[in-house]
Amino acid sequence: SPYGAKYPFNHVYESESGHLIEIDDTPSKERLHWYHRSGTFTEFHPKGIRTDRTMGHHYNIVTGNEETYIRGAEKKAVSLASIQNIGGKAEFVSGKDMKIMSEAGNLTIAAETGITTITGNQVFIDAKNVLTLKGVKIVRDDGGSTDAIGGDYDNIVEGKAAFKAGKLDFA
Repeated sequence: SPYGAKYPFNHVYESESGHLIEIDDTPSKERLHWYHRSGTFTEFHPKGIRTDRTMGHHYNIVTGNEETYIRGAEKKAVSLASIQNIGGKAEFVSGKDMKIMSEAGNLTIAAETGITTITGNQVFIDAKNVLTLKGVKIVRDDGGSTDAIGGDYDNIVEGKAAFKAGKLDFA
């Protein structure tokens, strides 16, 4: 807090139960401070910085639209779970790199009834152990492709194996 109140510029109102409203006009130390006796407060600093502290739950209820514009960076730290429940379409767009990561658990990307699409100029899947592709049918829809194997290759089929080709070469 940039507190530096000087008489006669600092004006404080304190209620009987301990709530405070402070208006500080001390030159170059101007502040507004609203303080609840629980420890919850909002303070406005001389350069326009706003500090909020909530000692219990914080509810933000908007009955219309809400838009937030941030000219700098945003950083959010959540100690426990974080849930976003979006009733309509959701888009996350970044002008640069984007990273989705679970440091200690699993990561699931799912479309329960729709199609899940991963696209890019190049898509790199890096499985440190096992990469499993699971589906009733796995389709390569690219009109022609090359599999480049940088080492040994084993193809194990535990049932029937069938190959159909217009031309089959073994080099």
